[in-house]
This record gives sequence, C-alpha cells and structure tokens, in this order.
Amino acid sequence: SFDSWCPTHDAVGECPSPQCVYAAASATPAPTGATSVAPASVAPTTPAPSAPQGECVSQSALACINDFSSYWPKCSPGQSKSIVGPGGYEFGQYCSPAWAAALNEVLADPVIGKCGDVEAIQKFLAQVAYETGYYSTVYQPADGGAGLIHMIPGNWQTNARDMDALWPGHDYASAAETMGKDFFQTPAYGWRSVAAWFKRTNGVIGGCGADLFDESYEEQTRCILSRVVDRQEAFDVVG
Repeated sequence: SFDSWCPTHDAVGECPSPQCVYAAASATPAPTGATSVAPASVAPTTPAPSAPQGECVSQSALACINDFSSYWPKCSPGQSKSIVGPGGYEFGQYCSPAWAAALNEVLADPVIGKCGDVEAIQKFLAQVAYETGYYSTVYQPADGGAGLIHMIPGNWQTNARDMDALWPGHDYASAAETMGKDFFQTPAYGWRSVAAWFKRTNGVIGGCGADLFDESYEEQTRCILSRVVDRQEAFDVVG
C-alpha cells in the first residue's frame, strides 16, 4: 500500500488527500515494482496537503497515482519517470494540468455533482487508471479503441449523443464524427465522455444502464468491460 511505499521513497506529504494519504515514515520495505520519486520538499511530519479549495482532485494526486507504476509511462510533463511503456499503445500525458482541470470541471458540474464524494471519486479514478495504464494512454491501434475507458468505435457516436443529452448545446456528436479518436484525446471532451458512459452509455452492455457513479466498484467494472475482472490494485492505489 502507499502507507508502506511512500515513506521508503521519501514521498511522505508529497501527494494530496484523499487520493494519496500516507502514514508517518516507517521501515516497511517498498513493494516490488514501485518507482522512485523526487524527495519531498516538506518534512516527513508535515501532514499531506489536501487539494486546494475549489478543486475536487489535484493534478499532483493524479501524477502520484501514476508514479506507483513502474510499467506504464508518465502522465504529466512534471514527472521524472523515463519508462517507455509496452508496445501496442499510443501514449500521451493524460494527467497534465489541462486534463486535471477538465476532470475537476466535470466532477463539480451539477450534472455529475461528485466533487465532495470521496468514495465516488476513488472508484471513478480507479476505473480510469485501470483502463488507461494509469492515465498514460487513451488509444489502442490494435482494435481502434479510444477514451478514458477503452471504448470501441461502434460506441463512439452513442457516447457523444449521450454527452449532448447531458450537456445540450455543444453538438458533441458532430465533433466526435469529425475528429474520430482525437475527440477522446482532447481534455475538453475526454472526461465528459467517460462521465457520460457512467451516466448513460453503459446501457449498451446487457443488464446495465444505471448511473455507475452510485454503483459498486464490481458493478462498474462489469458495465465497462461486460464482465468482472480484478481491478483491486488500481482501487487501492487511488485510495
């Protein structure tokens, strides 16, 4: 867990709550696969800072989540990771300040209304972390799937129309049709797309169609992938 990993990497107090809350420094060894991060700029006894007022999730929290992985590349320009990542993916930096700002805008939007819901945010960020290699990829050339959840092209227009239903007046469907996969690689659309999947588009999967923000983590997984697989690591990392 981060409670054991962070102190051994001099990262106590570096990542904000509620996503990365660390215990006091201890001698517990780091788990295999953890990566080094830059030394914290504050003393180990200083409490981990929370997101600035008005933010639901800080950008540094998203980078902290990504830093856990020694397999996936970095997701923000400010990180020191130099991991190349596996083949078969198109990588980008999807926890940059622009993407973090877009996430906060969506969570605080009255249509979603989850800015203060720590449990909902943990599940939401964990699902996206699993789907995107800890916010490092939103497109797989092998099957053309794109988005903060791996969405096959056949669902793109349904998802964009659901965005239009949730946020009328923006003509997301036309933008998605014109831009193709690039639509889902754009901060202005990416987080709204996955939020629309949680609210409406998941109904394309049999037995789904509920507001996934209020469902269990397992049910969310089923209504993203169509079956349940183990995504516990991502959930624990975000938590």
